[in-house]
Parts: sequence; structure tokens; C-alpha cells
Amino acid sequence: MFLLNFQSRGTYRLITCNQRGREHNIQNTIIRFIFNKSNGLLTCCTILVLVAASMDCQENTNLSIKPAVLSPGRAAKVKWNCRGESAFLSALGSVNLTGSLTIRPETSTEYILVCEGKNDIAYRSVRIKVIGERGESLFPDPENFPDGLHGSEKSLRYTPFLNLVFKTLQDKLKFRVRAAHLPFDQFYLFYTDKQIRPNLISSSDQGIRSRRLAVAVRVEEPRTGSNDINFELKVVIDYQRRNEYSWYPEKDQQIVQTALSQLRNNFDIDINRSK
Repeated sequence: MFLLNFQSRGTYRLITCNQRGREHNIQNTIIRFIFNKSNGLLTCCTILVLVAASMDCQENTNLSIKPAVLSPGRAAKVKWNCRGESAFLSALGSVNLTGSLTIRPETSTEYILVCEGKNDIAYRSVRIKVIGERGESLFPDPENFPDGLHGSEKSLRYTPFLNLVFKTLQDKLKFRVRAAHLPFDQFYLFYTDKQIRPNLISSSDQGIRSRRLAVAVRVEEPRTGSNDINFELKVVIDYQRRNEYSWYPEKDQQIVQTALSQLRNNFDIDINRSK
């Protein structure tokens, strides 16, 4: 839906609203008008959108971090506030609508605040850069996860479900968890580091020393008028041969499907406990 907001003589603002009511401010827009003097109607003839920038309908949602650049182990303060009914902050979980926390990050991290109101969801994000961080990154590129298992849940709202996913991955399965969300996305993505999982090795494996697993969970925003939250579970598995240090992508789809089934079972248990 397009709306034309007349702000002042010669100044116009073109906006669109998606199905959740989130507003997008269309900037750098060329608009040509014809004014019909006989009936007083203003007709829009040409619209050329060059650049679009997002702006949430739900205001007063803020997230900040100071300092934004620091060395490993130094303290920074995260502050947030939102006008809504519930809130989720990546790396922390469910949080109060207003709060602050002192953190000591060891690696560069993006913090994403999700604020859920009665009819809207707002996002804010900030990134803290850690200078001189050490160690190999074992987080795969989120784009490298193949398609996985799809599911749907209606007993929880969006931010409580995000918290359940985060707690299952971090507290139960002991992964390190990161998050991703772009301004126009209508979903939230969790993804983890790669960790060695002995349960993925069987007695029938020949010449395989270990396997490591990374997980991604994509959680879709609920549609207007629906309580269904659709999600997708994904995995990436590598294996290591005996007497070798290199890791190779797992090609055995039976092992991949076994890992997905185990992951789904863990989520089903936690979802049932939350009801």
C-alpha cells in the first residue's frame, strides 16, 4: 500500500506499509504531478524510486552501546528501551522493555533488539567492534546452510519463541550463538559455531575420527491475523579423517537427516515444556 503524505508546500513523503504495519520511507524519489484546476485533484503521473530506507511504524525503540570500539575484555554498556509488550535482545534473551547491561565482549558482535507490540514488531541493531580479537572463527556463513526441516508453532508469541530458540541453542545444546537481521527482513536468523559432536560418530564409520555440527534457525514473523510462527531448522556438518587435521563437508545425507531429527526433537521437548 502506498500513501502520499503532504508535509508542506512542495514537500512530499512517499511511504509504504507492509502486512505487519511496518513503514518504509522511500527516499530519493522523483515524483511528477499534474494539478487539475477544474476538480482540484492532484494526479501522480511518474514515480521513480532510486533508494529505499526503512523506518519502523513503532517508534521509541532504541538500542545503543558505548564504547562501540574496544579491546578484548574491556567493558561496554548496552542500553535499550522500547514501547511494546515484550522484548528480546540477542546474546541475552528476553529482557525488560527498558534496561542496561555491562558486557565484556571477546569478539566483534552485533546486538539486535526485537520489540513486539500488539500489532507490530520493531528491530534495532548496533555493532561493537573488538580490536585485536584472537582465534579462528568457527561460525559458518549463514548463506552456506542448506534447506532443512520446516515447522510451525502457535502457542508462543514471536519474542518468547525467539527466547526459546536462543536458550535451547545456548543453554541446552551449548553452542555459541549469533543472530542476523536486515532492515527489510521479516524473519530473524540464529546461527551457531561449529562444535564437535561425538553422537554423530557410529561404530560403522570407517576412518572417520570426528564430526562437527553448526545449526541455523530461521524464525518468520507471524502473519497479520495469525498466531502461527513458521520456522526452519538447518545444519552444516563437517567430518575429519583419522590422522588428518583437515575438515571436509559431510556428503552422507543420512547423517544430516539424523542431526536434523535430533535437533527437532530437542526443540519439540522445550516447546512442550513451555506450554
